[in-house]
Amino acid sequence: MSAANQNTMPVSAIVTIVLRISAVVVLSLWIRWACFTPHRMGMDDTGLVTNYDGSATARPRYYVQPLTEEEIIVTVKSATNGGRKIKVIGSGHSFVDIAMSDDMMMNLDKYASVVAIDTSNKTITVQAGIRLKDLMVIMDQHGLALANKGTVSEQSIAGAISTGTHGSGLQTGIMATQVIALRIITAQGEVIVASRSQNVDVFEAARVSVGALGIISEVTIQCVSAYNMRKVETRMSMREFSSHFEQNVHSPPAPYWSWMGFPHSNCDGSMCGMLIKWGPTDEELPEPNAISEWFDSKLMLLFRFILAPTVWIPSTTRFIMNYLVASVALAEKSFVDRWPRGFSMGDYTYGPLYSEMEVFIPVEMTVEALNAVEKFLAKENMVTNFPLSLRFVMADDIWLSPAYGRASAIFSLSMHRREAHRADFHCKLLREVFAQFEGRTHWGKNSCLSSVQLSALYPQWDKFAELRNKMDPKRTFENPYLKRMLGP
Repeated sequence: MSAANQNTMPVSAIVTIVLRISAVVVLSLWIRWACFTPHRMGMDDTGLVTNYDGSATARPRYYVQPLTEEEIIVTVKSATNGGRKIKVIGSGHSFVDIAMSDDMMMNLDKYASVVAIDTSNKTITVQAGIRLKDLMVIMDQHGLALANKGTVSEQSIAGAISTGTHGSGLQTGIMATQVIALRIITAQGEVIVASRSQNVDVFEAARVSVGALGIISEVTIQCVSAYNMRKVETRMSMREFSSHFEQNVHSPPAPYWSWMGFPHSNCDGSMCGMLIKWGPTDEELPEPNAISEWFDSKLMLLFRFILAPTVWIPSTTRFIMNYLVASVALAEKSFVDRWPRGFSMGDYTYGPLYSEMEVFIPVEMTVEALNAVEKFLAKENMVTNFPLSLRFVMADDIWLSPAYGRASAIFSLSMHRREAHRADFHCKLLREVFAQFEGRTHWGKNSCLSSVQLSALYPQWDKFAELRNKMDPKRTFENPYLKRMLGP
């Protein structure tokens, strides 16, 4: 055999090397795409507008970003007189097509300034486009804070209140209850100033109005004094949570509290879970810890990375939820942070792409409903790759608030976006479980309820419809979402 032949690598070895290199490249690209690509919300370079989970898109003929209230009024009058439809979109952090229109869309990112701050009376007035993350920084700099908020800070203030966004704690209501006055522009271009003492019907309707009455221009918020927050996360199984529930309702463990459960996990024969408590504290902030802050900022990215295999290999879901997610998430901890960071949970632009439904039920039905959800998941052999979250808010008097007239428990049920279509997950839960508990769905999240079904759940439905006919008789602000949810 010649030396040349001895030094020649066999073809099979070359193929093996090429395949291995290709596998590494493909795996690397998949990890980058599945775990490290940020979610796009709002309008892209091609003119396509997308919501948070990509379930709703629009390609509007006109897309405007006004700088002043007068420009908003002129645009609305033009739309009404021209028989056009117009919708306002903020961050796009919704799971439905609530803000979508293929005709005209308005974004208020350039109309997002602070109008007035009154530290004596603890109020702040802002333009409607300001994002919560920016609002909180400004408030904190002036010694003010929100009484409560949810875990996401990307939304505009107008979008957050209009859909019923909330935090957790039976001593406070949804975010819209913190609004003490607002300015709203009707389809005729009229500016209405509404509060508890002025245009009261508009005030009670407009704070949660899902974009049906007009365009909110300014919002005045009743604040509280800024504070440091102590947050404590303690392991608590579903069985233990249920047994202590009545005690927690009547004697809350903290001003703000919630419970998170992990389907497919097992702790003493029931779902593993965690009780989360937080509230103001006089304790000083700890010295900055760069490693801890970096880890906290990547929390949602870590969750996305852990869940990635469940999307492509569903058979891994039970193992990952039971051993990996539950063990990582159920690590008990207690820490002190400033209130804006304490309310928030990581960067959702890098979190797992999920589809969510939230259902508000009377708080006294919580344990019964929780048992019904667990039985439903078992009966349907439903594999879900997200935790189940329970939060609570006090009753309010806002006409279309999901907490209208009743203290509420809020069930949050999510699935990865690619899995949410399986077995019509959310719709089956609504029909077979939450219907018996008079469940009202969050306006910005998945719902299969029709306008007829919704009308039976809201005592002030007819009054809202009457006011809508007055403020938008030509349905300038209508889109397919409002047709489904509110009717003609």
